[in-house]
Amino acid sequence: MSLCQRVARQMQDRVEIQAMAHFTIQCLSYVRLPMAWADEHRVQQVLENLLENAIKYSPEGGVIELLVYPTDRSLAWEDNIIDTTEEQGASQISITVRDHGIGIPQWQQSMVFEPFLRLPQSASRQISGVGLGLYIARKLIEAMHGTITLKSSSGQGTSITLTLPIATAATSIATAQSTTDKVLL
Repeated sequence: MSLCQRVARQMQDRVEIQAMAHFTIQCLSYVRLPMAWADEHRVQQVLENLLENAIKYSPEGGVIELLVYPTDRSLAWEDNIIDTTEEQGASQISITVRDHGIGIPQWQQSMVFEPFLRLPQSASRQISGVGLGLYIARKLIEAMHGTITLKSSSGQGTSITLTLPIATAATSIATAQSTTDKVLL
């Protein structure tokens, strides 16, 4: 089982046990996915934070998607099927957490990765947190030579994408003394 599948299952179980609300968390992954060069525990921490945010800001009964794919591939996500062109040479892996919640107003999108930023409360429930999750997520992903980006529309939901380098022989040798390792996302 991949890291993303494991995190999605754990978050689904946590939501059900805590009876927070009803959500469905789907993990859709490219079939022949290469290994990423990353710290497994830090990636898990980031994914858990992104999924928690998606749950907080989504209406009850919503679907939250965790999409995993080689960045350099052309993909079409329809009906839980991943179509890909046969291009070669992917150098990064992307993970997108996509919800269909309240979204983030355009004027706040450039600030969401800053410390202590809090988005407006959901009309239906109180939302906990201090505004450090996305800031920490950005710092952790950047420490692994990755990027984190956001795409959102008010009332339409939010997609946050992590991009991490693929593990190759060159990265293995160059970073052998770091804390990162090969991870199946």
